[in-house]
Amino acid sequence: MFLAEARKHLNLSDNIVEWWKSLVNLVEEWTVLEEYANDKQGFYQLLEGSSGLEVRVLVGRLGFKREFKDKGDPLLNRILNFCINKSYIKVGENIRDELFFK
Repeated sequence: MFLAEARKHLNLSDNIVEWWKSLVNLVEEWTVLEEYANDKQGFYQLLEGSSGLEVRVLVGRLGFKREFKDKGDPLLNRILNFCINKSYIKVGENIRDELFFK
């Protein structure tokens, strides 16, 4: 009986670890992600909405996202130039992996 209970506990712990691994840790300041990035591979995405343009950048499990009302915003241009210069992959859209080949 003890072993069965221990396995349940471990399975719960494994689920929590997997859940934690699937999270993106967002930073509030762009400079934090810039400094963290070094030579790591990254991804970025631009999402256009009714209130402006949202940029999302992901490097490892660290992410940054911000909405800009003005497409000429200096920070937006700095972020895009950084992503292009680092050869980050531009993501167009997202789809669940199990639906990709359906």
